[in-house]
Amino acid sequence: MIRFRHAVVVAVGAAALVACGPRAPHREAATAASAEAAAEPAPAPEPEGTYVGVGTDPEGKAYKCEVDVTPAGEVYFIVRRFEGRVAYDGVGIRHGDLLVVAWRDEFRRGVIVYNLNGDGSLAGTSAYEDNTHVGTEVLKKKSSGRR
Repeated sequence: MIRFRHAVVVAVGAAALVACGPRAPHREAATAASAEAAAEPAPAPEPEGTYVGVGTDPEGKAYKCEVDVTPAGEVYFIVRRFEGRVAYDGVGIRHGDLLVVAWRDEFRRGVIVYNLNGDGSLAGTSAYEDNTHVGTEVLKKKSSGRR
């Protein structure tokens, strides 16, 4: 008897949902949704090329760097230079407006997650395997120097 009663309740509930069907949105709601969709920012540009950057390591020490980002299919290859020497290379993937990069140098490994900004800059947070704090970094596209 209890199973029959549950089946009836489920059937009546399903019938009520079907009878209601999809409802047309109110005009005000549709207009608000259209305005909200139009106000969404455009996706960030594809990260590619040479960038110059400034940042702080997990100990708070400031640095300057140059970073090459080379897309290859769904993967990004990263080469970082500090004071002209290659400090590390890495591999990354894009996830929406994030570029997530795993890297290594001769001593350690780490990860950096960049926010891809609409102006083409990248703002990152990094972690090293030998530290419990994070660093920060901002990269801007290197100008070609030509006018």
